[in-house]
Amino acid sequence: MYLYCGKRITREEKRRQQRLRANLIGVALAAALVAAGVILGLTAGVRL
Repeated sequence: MYLYCGKRITREEKRRQQRLRANLIGVALAAALVAAGVILGLTAGVRL
């Protein structure tokens, strides 16, 4: 049972939290891809 400030979290609230978590994961993945691209670009630039 989910407890939140002494009262049960409604299904809607739980769904909203899951959506927020999915958004955070998406942003983190995008940031990781950008960072990898920048690092690869820099290493390629140094080699050239």
